[in-house]
Amino acid sequence: MSTKENKELTQEYGKELSEVTGDLTRTRARADKYLGDDYVYHTPSGDWSRERTIQILGAEPAFPDVKYTRVDAVAEGDKVAMRYTMEGTHKGPLMGILPTGKHFAISGVTMTRIKAGKVAEEWDFPDLLGLMTQLGLIPAPKK
Repeated sequence: MSTKENKELTQEYGKELSEVTGDLTRTRARADKYLGDDYVYHTPSGDWSRERTIQILGAEPAFPDVKYTRVDAVAEGDKVAMRYTMEGTHKGPLMGILPTGKHFAISGVTMTRIKAGKVAEEWDFPDLLGLMTQLGLIPAPKK
């Protein structure tokens, strides 16, 4: 695939998966469309398999009103780097943390590798410190 096609694929994939979060059947259908069989999601807390990713995205969402916005993307070869913003409200459980009801807005960067027209790997670097601070789970840094 061309770099332009890779960028378009990651845009479609991100948009469609965020629309089906919380619905396991629809999440699995979108994953079948976009994720390779050997897909790995690399997070700051460890790697997720394709199945674990589907199960987490298909579960009750911590942020049911989440909105991702692609700020920009750069592609070279089989990789696409994307800068994004993410905002929403903490209305469901998050890694054992009860909902706070607080709104947040953070940014992040994702690197995606494409193989045979599907997403093979992703490395995601969201601003988790900003998220935890905005949700009131850790104190804000002193000014």
